[in-house]
Amino acid sequence: MATDPLIDTDEAREELLAKAPFWKTRAWWGRAGRTAIAVYLATALAFLGTVVAARALGPHEFGTVVLAVAVVTLVTTVLDLTLEEAVVHHGYRALEQDDIGGLLGLLRASLALDIASGLVISAGIIVFAAPLADLASAGQLDPGLVRLAVLTFLVSPAGATVAAVLQLAGRPDLRGWTMAGTNLARLAAVVVAVQIGTAEAVILAYAVGNALGALGQRIIVWRIVRRRWRVPAGSRALHVPVRELVRFGFHTSITTSIAGASGSLIPLLLGRLSGPTAVGLFRVGLFPVFVADSASGPIRLVLYPEQARLSAKGDLTQIRRAVRGHTLAALALSLPIAVAGWFALPWLLPLLFSDQFDDAVLPARILLIAAVARFSGAWFKTLPAALGKPQLRTALALFELALMIALLILLGEHGSEGAAIAFAATSVATRVAAVIVARVVLRRAETAAGATTSRL
Repeated sequence: MATDPLIDTDEAREELLAKAPFWKTRAWWGRAGRTAIAVYLATALAFLGTVVAARALGPHEFGTVVLAVAVVTLVTTVLDLTLEEAVVHHGYRALEQDDIGGLLGLLRASLALDIASGLVISAGIIVFAAPLADLASAGQLDPGLVRLAVLTFLVSPAGATVAAVLQLAGRPDLRGWTMAGTNLARLAAVVVAVQIGTAEAVILAYAVGNALGALGQRIIVWRIVRRRWRVPAGSRALHVPVRELVRFGFHTSITTSIAGASGSLIPLLLGRLSGPTAVGLFRVGLFPVFVADSASGPIRLVLYPEQARLSAKGDLTQIRRAVRGHTLAALALSLPIAVAGWFALPWLLPLLFSDQFDDAVLPARILLIAAVARFSGAWFKTLPAALGKPQLRTALALFELALMIALLILLGEHGSEGAAIAFAATSVATRVAAVIVARVVLRRAETAAGATTSRL
């Protein structure tokens, strides 16, 4: 019988992953490689779209686009229930118990919460667009741009549930390819929009690309759910309470709010303190951080399902070894690249974005520090959720938020350079704190597991 290429049915691969450390298996690295190709392509297309828009609009007009999208992004990340990690965490536990009925019930509950919260939040942004625009720019941002930017969020409902299904199915590479398709559609729309030459046209192009990508994702996920997970006759269903999903989603939402700070919170505060031009320069200066986050993105996509699977099995020793190896390898790789970047940025940024962005070179050099810190500590973005302790990351996110705001208030009047210093210092402090927290939590969990085993 022919197999569907979208459905991973290689039982031997799963058995191999269960016996050996996952990072030492050819199957895991093959999956990571396929995901990396897709995600890097998606990232390159997204970056190219940013370059086209920035070169065509210039620092000020491009800054207004960034501000309008940042307002919507910040509000949605703060208020939206981010359910992807909750669904993956509980979904792997359902799969471990062969509870397909419970898994499908979990997906249905997540889908309903995703759509409902998206509609409510979008309506709220449209109603309060004027005060939000004034708060972000001291009257320099047109509220109409904020209302238009809502479309970039509204056209792709239930994105968290869709992403969770792809991870539970063991197909993070499909998520990468759908991201690439989305960004290709958005790039094509941006190329058309810059011929019009307005901020409104570029924002509308973003929305069109997101809508086409969302349609493709949903077709793929629908096929996976129908063909991979069928409920056996008489199957029991251990349902996850909606309250637990909301609790998990609440903690994850706080964290994603902080993760979006570089794209939302900093532009808003910087726009109010120094104006849209500084926002445009800082956005271009984030180039090293963009590269670091993009480089670690595929690893995070394939790392979280493995962390969740090992957590469900209680194999904390393998998780700890993977964290240590990730940190050391990432530092060894990123430090030499950061040194090379210091010398390359003065000609690379003007080459990519035009001579109008010469003043973004110094912020970019400062942000090399942040890039190294974020790349080496990328594992903490997934570890707490995999362990079922999202509150740990919430606490660290609140620390990051408080430090970021304090430093921005002190340094924001110095424009893009001050914002870069604030961002870099916050990134380093947060990653150091993450290492300490992870070591303590894993050690305690291993001790507790050992004590339970000895009693048995």
